[in-house]
Amino acid sequence: MNFPIADIELSISEDCFLQGERLFEEGKVGTPFELERQLWSVEVEEGPRYEVEIRISASRVVQSACECERFRKTGECAHFAAALLALRRKWSEQQDKKKIAAARKERAPKNLSAGIILEHISPEDLADFVRQYAKSNRNFAVALKTRFAPSVSVADNKGKFLELLESAISISRKADRSLNTRGIQKIRSVLDEMLEQMRTALVQQHFTDAVDMAQSIIEKITTLLRKAGERQQELREPIKEAFNILREVVTRQTSPGLLDALWQYAGEESRKLIYRTNAIDLYFLRLMSAMNDTKAKEEELLTRISEQIGKYLSEGRDPSAAVLLQLQILEQSGKNMEAQELIEKYLSAPEVLLFAVRSAAAKEDWKRVEMLGNAGLKMQLSPVVVAELEDLLLQWAILQNNTDEITRLSQSRFFRSLDIKYYRVLRAVNAENWNGRADLALEQLRRLPFSVQKRNAIAAVLAEEGRVESLFDFMKDARSLDLVLQFGAQLLPGKEDQLLDLYRELLEQYLRGHVGPKPSQRVREIVEQLYRNGMPGIAEQLVEIIRSEYPERHTLQEEMQIF
Repeated sequence: MNFPIADIELSISEDCFLQGERLFEEGKVGTPFELERQLWSVEVEEGPRYEVEIRISASRVVQSACECERFRKTGECAHFAAALLALRRKWSEQQDKKKIAAARKERAPKNLSAGIILEHISPEDLADFVRQYAKSNRNFAVALKTRFAPSVSVADNKGKFLELLESAISISRKADRSLNTRGIQKIRSVLDEMLEQMRTALVQQHFTDAVDMAQSIIEKITTLLRKAGERQQELREPIKEAFNILREVVTRQTSPGLLDALWQYAGEESRKLIYRTNAIDLYFLRLMSAMNDTKAKEEELLTRISEQIGKYLSEGRDPSAAVLLQLQILEQSGKNMEAQELIEKYLSAPEVLLFAVRSAAAKEDWKRVEMLGNAGLKMQLSPVVVAELEDLLLQWAILQNNTDEITRLSQSRFFRSLDIKYYRVLRAVNAENWNGRADLALEQLRRLPFSVQKRNAIAAVLAEEGRVESLFDFMKDARSLDLVLQFGAQLLPGKEDQLLDLYRELLEQYLRGHVGPKPSQRVREIVEQLYRNGMPGIAEQLVEIIRSEYPERHTLQEEMQIF
């Protein structure tokens, strides 16, 4: 096949052309879609929908395919003709647009680029223009300040960055001083530029500049968080990054004077209500923890954290994060009795409880793990905390060989997580009286709301129990390629033919609803997975089926060439 797309009428049989022309005029032809360079896909409706693929090179039709029976036998059909007519129209429109664009370009004068302008004006004229434009355009003025502020030496280095941020905030507010999405984006663009400048300052070891910019961001942007509403996270990220920059300064071997100033700054700022109400105060205390290298600093830091915990309690706030920070410092300094007293005092806080249980497990104090874990499970805790507590308690029960606790906890973990490893533990510990338990587990699983995890858990249980017939029936009902790929090997040996038929059926179903390169790649990945799963026989037969039954799917055939 090789003919010009302009000569469709001369290149295919008259009856195919006339039928195709009728389909085209009746609007039964979809818009041509370019699957890849020079390969087009067109859908034609004549009762069923048929996918036609046409490859065009240098305005000539060089390859084609249609899913219908006539095309398979004769190499042409009405759907092919209709698709060609749609494609010729699109090709013709594209050629017309190119001619119009070329004509306009020929008539248009040469544009002046910014580069050409800059080459033909003096530095004095450019500076004068920038000066005047900055006076009349506040956005440009802020962009100019942001870009060049680090290069300007002034007596109050931090002050210039505060002034820059104040200007950015000022032009970003609405008339009622609130912030909308566009205003936040303006501020964020300035912050991103400043953050990049801070990273450059770190590389160049200009630590004072980095510290001044970070402190300016923390002080100015924290005041905007409440006004940012649902989008405040966009402003929290630069604040967090500013603290990361400060921590980086601390880790570098910077001057003692700068570190002392930073310690003093963090201590004073941490006490301010604005930071506490916006959950920023602990960033200051964590920064101080990174600088905690003397007994005096440790005592001061612990005192400040205690003060914060007291304020949290008086204001009805959750003190857990501050308590955890204090616990870490106490344990690092070997003050175990003080740490233990603090844990007991705040044990009702889930994060503190979890910290205590982890610490006990690390020390292999399993009695304490058992006591705290069981106490925690009686509290209203998040699923994540419950999962970790049950895992630790299950670990202890296994060490004790406590059959009842292993059964209770592994069963709870299985139905909460649907992870088959817990089912295996449950099955192993009850091996002698397992009869009937599998059926009860399957019945309980089926009562759960549908999810992919539930579906996979049922298949995994059937596989564990060696129920090949039930597993096959379940996979057939589920009609999921992913499920068959995951558990199909459990049917072998013995059900090779049935498994091949199931793969064939599911692939046909998949290919009916998906065309183009990506679905073809997916089919190739499925075949590769079969090889990896130790089923080369089924993989080879599927490749042969695909090659024989889908000759018109060119991208699919190309993917099969690797086998």
